[in-house]
Amino acid sequence: MQFSESPTQIRQDAVFVRSSVEQRDAFWRGKDLPSVEKADLALNQILADLPSEETRRVLANLELIHVQTNDILAEGGVPISHCYFPLDAVVALVANLEEGATVEVGLIGNEGMVGIRVILGRSTGAYLAVVQIPGKCLRIKPDLLKAEFKRGGVLQDRLLQYVRYMLAQVSQTAACNRMHLLEQRLCRWLLSIQDRVKTAELLITHEAIAHMLGATRSDVSRVVGALGKLGILHSSRGKTTILDRKALESTSCECYWIVRNDYIYPLRARKASSGKGNL
Repeated sequence: MQFSESPTQIRQDAVFVRSSVEQRDAFWRGKDLPSVEKADLALNQILADLPSEETRRVLANLELIHVQTNDILAEGGVPISHCYFPLDAVVALVANLEEGATVEVGLIGNEGMVGIRVILGRSTGAYLAVVQIPGKCLRIKPDLLKAEFKRGGVLQDRLLQYVRYMLAQVSQTAACNRMHLLEQRLCRWLLSIQDRVKTAELLITHEAIAHMLGATRSDVSRVVGALGKLGILHSSRGKTTILDRKALESTSCECYWIVRNDYIYPLRARKASSGKGNL
């Protein structure tokens, strides 16, 4: 396919219209939330297979909620009201610049959590955390999570591993956004989403992808169209389908594999040691 001559510049006109953290909390306040089962914990890789005593304590403090596309779960400089463990939802961390530019710096699916800064002693968010793929999350109050973290059990070890992974992801994504072409970054992003939702059909618009990649909608549509002509993607209204993952991997930059392997290797070792087998 024909690549652009230089990395696409960060867009300056991104506008987000979605439920704020305060509006989201107000929506759930006073509602009867579904009860959380042990099976729900198994859907998040940080919470899965914790020792029985840790599971009992954590289970008592979790709430199960459904989040929708564009819901805000955290904001930069705003107090963190809850920490979220996605089960099948996907959340993007988005950096907002003063001149109005926006660009995604990290993705969070069922491998992690939103609000990891609370275990590092911070009470406010660093980035906008916005839902990209709707689904279910488990949430917990920050003080309750910190109390469990300070006990020094298996959950503490997993959260610290996840901090290391997020540092690697954010750093690599920043380098990717600066150095690589839009075509490469788009492929990396789609692969990263598919890894988390486990389906080839991604319910996301070109406009949303443009916000995440710091590009214009027209540029994203151009690249998706080129990949479509090669039989790699199929795009219809509000949906992008991956037809040829191997070709998408070949078109992506090395950043996809660097970030993926940084988390997969310790996770594989943990599953093997617990008798759960490899990924």
